[in-house]
Amino acid sequence: MIGNIVRRGVVDSTNEVAKGLVAEAVAPWTVVVAEKQVEGRGRSGRAWVSPRGGLYLSVIVQEDLQRLPMASLTAGVAVVDTLSDQALEATIKWPNDVLIGGAKVAGVLVEGIVGPQTYWAIVGIGVNSDFPLEALPRQIRDNATTLRHELGGRVDNELLLHSLLDSFQSSYPAPGEERSVVARYNEVCSTLGKEVRVETNRGIINGKAVEVGASGFIVLETKNGQKVELAEGSILSEG
Repeated sequence: MIGNIVRRGVVDSTNEVAKGLVAEAVAPWTVVVAEKQVEGRGRSGRAWVSPRGGLYLSVIVQEDLQRLPMASLTAGVAVVDTLSDQALEATIKWPNDVLIGGAKVAGVLVEGIVGPQTYWAIVGIGVNSDFPLEALPRQIRDNATTLRHELGGRVDNELLLHSLLDSFQSSYPAPGEERSVVARYNEVCSTLGKEVRVETNRGIINGKAVEVGASGFIVLETKNGQKVELAEGSILSEG
């Protein structure tokens, strides 16, 4: 059950605040919510622009490090399902970008840490919710959107927060019960079925994206029929 919601004004990032709370032996399912992040981060240390009006939160989950990919898959699915309740058709670009009409509206960043007695997953979620598209830097507007822009009006972040938390917790699988989340992720993943170019630490790999597993790996089928599993990477193009 969702526990205490810790509210902050301006923070470096909600994930960093959450890490500090874990060091203080916080209860599982504590949530950190901030009005603005000045050092919001995405994957690989990329900046996440976080102006006032967005929804920025981190959920603290007691979890084995091996299950961190499941926390990320579940969070992405929860965002998509929450937006679908508002009649918005959202998809996931592997691994953790949530898109509306091909434009990024939300992202997920999960970090694992070792606490005083156990392991924890810090599940960071950022949603471009209640601010106009013009609040984003000009150089990223072509590939981004906001809920206010899509809905044509103001967004109640408090309602959005609780809807998202309810969806995340209700769909979070117990060990051995991951199948439904994996199936739902594959259903809403817009990357699948496309020919993609993925930049990895092994170089650029080309292939058709065919599925994502419980480990969070994406499976590509190359032109010679070989199946390649990728744990990490950045999609350079989809076609």
